[in-house]
Amino acid sequence: MATASDAVQAALASARSIPQASRDELPGLLDRYRDAKLPDLYADAPGDAASAEATRAAAYLLA
Repeated sequence: MATASDAVQAALASARSIPQASRDELPGLLDRYRDAKLPDLYADAPGDAASAEATRAAAYLLA
């Protein structure tokens, strides 16, 4: 997840556009990273416990 956030930041920094279809897909793709016990938080990998870094990355991707 953090890697995806880094990729988006790199694309934006290089003035590359991110297709709207890709942005529209993100919420569904991130659902599997939600922490089952704390659904507002995200994990680095599906099924792992939530982490601050993954939650920040998810918030960035969903913004």
